[in-house]
Amino acid sequence: MVDGVAQKPFDGVSMVYTFDHRNAPGRHTTQYFEMEGNQAIYQDGWMASCLGRIPWQAKSLYPDILDCKWELYNLSKDYSQVTDLAPDYPEKLRALKDLFWAVAARNNVLPLDDGPLLPRFLGQPGYTTGRTKFTYYPGAVRLPEQSAPNIMNKSFSITAIVDIPSGGAEGMLVTEGGRFGGYGLFIEGGKLVYVYNYADNARYVITSNETVPVGKDTLKFQFTSDGGVGAGGTGKLLINGKQLGEGRIEHTESIMFSDDETFDVGLDTGTPVIESYQVPFAFTGEIEKVEFELGKGTEIGREGIRRAAEVSE
Repeated sequence: MVDGVAQKPFDGVSMVYTFDHRNAPGRHTTQYFEMEGNQAIYQDGWMASCLGRIPWQAKSLYPDILDCKWELYNLSKDYSQVTDLAPDYPEKLRALKDLFWAVAARNNVLPLDDGPLLPRFLGQPGYTTGRTKFTYYPGAVRLPEQSAPNIMNKSFSITAIVDIPSGGAEGMLVTEGGRFGGYGLFIEGGKLVYVYNYADNARYVITSNETVPVGKDTLKFQFTSDGGVGAGGTGKLLINGKQLGEGRIEHTESIMFSDDETFDVGLDTGTPVIESYQVPFAFTGEIEKVEFELGKGTEIGREGIRRAAEVSE
């Protein structure tokens, strides 16, 4: 109990006994595995496993994951799993499968999900769900994509209130994603720049035709979507209310940018969205705040997410 709240028990086996007795027999005799519908259970030298989906293929190998074909190996004699012993030891296989289901239930693995990776990240309750306006301040870095404003399949605007010193400033104002997909709004060479990296296939760069003036400025990027899932649109750059840049973004991401890059204000903590700058590319002026306003978007839906994931994979 912690502060009157019952805690879940520790699972697994402590490795402390190996510190002083490195040749001691192993005490961790059972281990389950599950990922994207692939299942396995190890116990006392035996391993039963089932390949439900090849990770780099979007479609599962079985219409129903419960029909997955299980295999059996004696790892103490066949560590590289060459010979499937399932036909020879059906009772052993059945016992290990029963053990897998028991351990999986205890560890909240069920129900099994053999769907592709991308849909798992979407449609979950989160901080941004249902919101259309966001305000961020310096120090907001390393936010997971699911906790950042979702700009996909919709029009949106980004507004940064900054203070430019007398010698000028450069660096990242706000970014999400990186080398394999994402966007960044930054000052480079004295000019305001917006880059949209479409899945590392195309980079759309819009640059202001005037430099950002010294002093307090309102810098804005405005995107007007053509409408629809993954649609292109027109981007505009405004400095203190005056439009000073415009360009087309022909394609946009419809699901997500990345499963490991993040959302950052004032610097880029991941990989760059374009190779013209080097991370962390910290902003050398002062950022008062960065605001997002999202328009009404086109809902892709979970089934649409699955179809789009199959196409992308």
